[in-house]
Amino acid sequence: PVAYSIDGEQYIAVAVSWGGAVALAGGIPPGPKPERARIMAFKLGAGAVLPPLPEARALTQPPEPWTQDAQVLDQGRTLYMDFCLPCHGNGVVGNGSVPDLRHLPSGFYEAWDAIVLDGALVKAGMVGFSDVLSPDDSAAIKAYVLTRAQQDWELSQQASWWVATKKWFYDKVAVVLLWLAELAS
Repeated sequence: PVAYSIDGEQYIAVAVSWGGAVALAGGIPPGPKPERARIMAFKLGAGAVLPPLPEARALTQPPEPWTQDAQVLDQGRTLYMDFCLPCHGNGVVGNGSVPDLRHLPSGFYEAWDAIVLDGALVKAGMVGFSDVLSPDDSAAIKAYVLTRAQQDWELSQQASWWVATKKWFYDKVAVVLLWLAELAS
């Protein structure tokens, strides 16, 4: 939070949303309806009502990965972790501050090498990696990303009660694992 004043009026501004650097790099997934990031400024003594959040974009089915070869997908995962994770999140789970690679319009997948290798989106902050990645490396990363996109799409098509049940179960398993780790240390 930041406090400031303009013409004698005091304000407090706060960045609000799910995520941040830890959630981004850690791949901490948002809830079923991720919050939209925004900066909220409050004027002391004011009585305004917050505007509604914009509607979340509906997911579209991603293209099928070009391969299911476990070795290629493992190579893509490793390369993704080395080069893409700091901005696009662990497990290809982005927090919305940069594009979530699982939910791109199909044109981005079609222009993958131009973006990833050649830096076609450098003005938007996405540098090219042709100096450190080969076309085969780029293809492996794309296959891994598309595999994760397909998994996310399949999850989005499941009944919300089933997703909530699985989330509840995995949350309980995580608590038990943390408890066991504490006992072991």
